[in-house]
Parts: sequence; C-alpha cells; structure tokens
Amino acid sequence: TIDTNQFLFTYVNPLSQYIKPIRLIALNSNGLTIIKSNYRIKGIDKNKILLLIDSNVVSVTDIYHNDYQVIIKHPLNLIPNKIEIQESGITDVIGNNNVDYNQTLLLQKLTNTNLNLTINIDTNNYILHLYKGNSLYKTEYIKFSKYLTINNLPQGTYSCQLIKDLNNNQIWDTGDYFGHINPEPILFTEPFDMREN
Repeated sequence: TIDTNQFLFTYVNPLSQYIKPIRLIALNSNGLTIIKSNYRIKGIDKNKILLLIDSNVVSVTDIYHNDYQVIIKHPLNLIPNKIEIQESGITDVIGNNNVDYNQTLLLQKLTNTNLNLTINIDTNNYILHLYKGNSLYKTEYIKFSKYLTINNLPQGTYSCQLIKDLNNNQIWDTGDYFGHINPEPILFTEPFDMREN
C-alpha cells in the first residue's frame, strides 16, 4: 500500500484530510463533486461512492470517471455535507484500492475575494499549489496559459508553490541521484494576506 497522503475536500471551503492508498482531491460546486487523483484511475464501483446529507444518501444523477478524476452529479438543491468512499470504491491502474473513508463537508459563504495570477511561463507546464497557512488549499495544472484566476478565496494568509513540470506528468519528480537527474525546480512565494474590501 501507499503511505497516507494529504488530500483536500471542499464545498466552497477546503478541509485538509487524509486517505489511502489513492491520492484524492474532491471539489463540490454547482451540483458536481469531483474527486481528482494524482494517479490514473482504472475503475470505480458506483455503489461504493456515496454523498450524504446527515445520514441520508443523496440520489446522484450520474457517477463516471476519466483518467484522473471521478465526477459525481447531484441535484443543485441537495447540498451534501458528507462523502463516503467504501473500501475498493476507487482503483488505480497499479491495482491499489482505497480503504473505507468518511469526510464531513462544511459549507462556507461565498466571498468576493479572488486571486489573479500572471505567470511568465516558458514552454513548460507548471503545477501550482496554493497553501492557506500550512494546509494545501488548491492545486492547479497550468498548461500553455499565463493567467490564472482563483475565485471565492476565504480570508486568510496564503502562499504559492510553483513546480516546473518538465516531463508533463502532473506530479513533482524528485529526480534520480544515480541517474544524474535533478529534481524538478520549485519556486515559492512569500506569504500574502487575502481580505475582502
């Protein structure tokens, strides 16, 4: 199995959480819950991925997956406050399955705080990690774009980590000492505050 990793579940606001063995990120907005994976997804068991309001299962309209994410559609008027991924609900291409997992989702009001980034990028793609304090808030893969807007950020202190994705695999590669391959370069920003006017 893969070691426990940090994940991000949000419904407008993020919550840091742990799950294993697959690296997942879930985002809820506009009647969609998206579970993103750093590993390619081989398959899902639709009956083992549940959205709940208290202890009641939300009737989803569709659950499907592509290479790196599971998309769950649900009615707009039903706002889930919990996600449950039962054992072996998601399988990656290596054959790893998740263990039983439950996460409470909290609702926070939308804000008018937006972050606009201009990145002087070359021909490489980049991975942006936005941290709120010491917790990972959001990950974006920047491909052939110099501008990025992140909307409705809660007030707080943030910092960015920008990884130059030299081999375009959407993860940071640590390099190979014996193969004389350097790790992918990482840039860091100083912490900055986001506040509503």
